[in-house]
Amino acid sequence: MSVPSLDPHHELPLGRVPGLTDSHQQRSLVHRLATLGVTDQAQLYGLLSVEQAREAVGNALGLATPQLLGLLMASRMALGAPLAEQLKPATRAWPIGVSLAPDLERSLDAQLKAMNQPKPGQKGVTRIHQLSFSLQPSKKGSSLSWFEQLGPVRDQGTRATSPAFAMTAANELLRRQLGKAADLSEQFLFYEAKQLDEAEGRTGSPTSLAAVATVLLKNGQCRSSSWAYSSVGATLDHGQKPLNARSEAGNFRCRPQHLAPLDLSELKAALAAGYLVAMTVPVYASWLASPEVVRSGRLTLPLPGESPLGYQALTAVGYDDSVSVVFARNSWGLQWAAQSPVAPGYATLPYGYLSLVVEAYTLSAGT
Repeated sequence: MSVPSLDPHHELPLGRVPGLTDSHQQRSLVHRLATLGVTDQAQLYGLLSVEQAREAVGNALGLATPQLLGLLMASRMALGAPLAEQLKPATRAWPIGVSLAPDLERSLDAQLKAMNQPKPGQKGVTRIHQLSFSLQPSKKGSSLSWFEQLGPVRDQGTRATSPAFAMTAANELLRRQLGKAADLSEQFLFYEAKQLDEAEGRTGSPTSLAAVATVLLKNGQCRSSSWAYSSVGATLDHGQKPLNARSEAGNFRCRPQHLAPLDLSELKAALAAGYLVAMTVPVYASWLASPEVVRSGRLTLPLPGESPLGYQALTAVGYDDSVSVVFARNSWGLQWAAQSPVAPGYATLPYGYLSLVVEAYTLSAGT
């Protein structure tokens, strides 16, 4: 197995863009772009292509609009026609929507703390349990990844259901690690999470990772063959719940572990121990509308003062220290990030993005 190469545009450094060479001021501009996670011409062109973010880009770089437009044209010329032609705006709207439920997070934390209390004579339970699994991650140098142990990225379609997809990926790898591979139902998780939300007065169509984690702890998750997910329709169009869904779900219960706050060392520890990390991240217009992000999934950091449009749940599956990025599985199908350096549908997040993670969970066996 192999870890993906994550430097697809190493031959297109920012220093070769006309207007970004031969002076201290221009080198300083390259440095400021790097602090935003922009390290090559394709990312620069993608960021400058986002009209609604252009003013904030100008403020961050100290450039006026005419200078930005000149830089946009220069970066396109430097890319060359073949690659530039691939960098086109998205042809579909990508659904975002994760609710935040700090009260439920606290409640779940209290339940897990009580469950983790050692019995007389037992040692305490650590946040990350190191287990011996039959499966092994792909490793190469300072990189590690589990993406090859997962099937193709799935598509949540028009529905704002990403927490169910992020947790399903984590649960399915856990089942494979235990030698009991199963294709599990995102629809079951989302339905049960919304039942919990409504019972506790949380209205609206999205749900939270905390709600999905609570469902996995209490109810589990049935197989996809018992309750298939539909990618079309309104978010709350659940369809008819099968009679056997709840009883079957009990076979796939698991114990969530809330990683709060999530830092890089803990993320690496979880992945090294064989666990994926489901996490809620903010979505910003500066990358959501970038044609380079649509093409490659290589996220950039938010611009100074930029507010999130909403939140999306992703599943961290690996990392690469050589380029300081996390590999993350999305649920926007194979058209988004079709040319990702990881695999179609996968994002890469700069390590700095971890400080923006709102909530994160791993899943382990046992309840």
